[in-house]
Amino acid sequence: RLVKHRFAIVASFDQLEGCFKEFDEAEDEKESHLKRKNPRSPFDNVEAFVRQFEQLSAHQQDSSATLAKAYSLLCRTARRLGITGSKSNSDIPKAWHELVLLLQCRGKIHDS
Repeated sequence: RLVKHRFAIVASFDQLEGCFKEFDEAEDEKESHLKRKNPRSPFDNVEAFVRQFEQLSAHQQDSSATLAKAYSLLCRTARRLGITGSKSNSDIPKAWHELVLLLQCRGKIHDS
């Protein structure tokens, strides 16, 4: 049997079924590929830093590497707030969330 589409293209049912089957397989593959990716929270870096910071001793918390990482996170948060850099890069809700997470760190980081 033949099917006539509105664009005057004639195709057999077997060809149409094959096309639809290939299309469905491609969609399933695309969906499974998207599901395989592990969605990350935008706050993973900050949360991981806060967890590490809480486990460190007072002497380790004042180390230069820890303070440098905290300073870089604070600079990124300031950029997101629009305090430094271009205002077009600001994302105020995300920046406030990061700032609240960083406030959990005590000491020099909390004072900054």
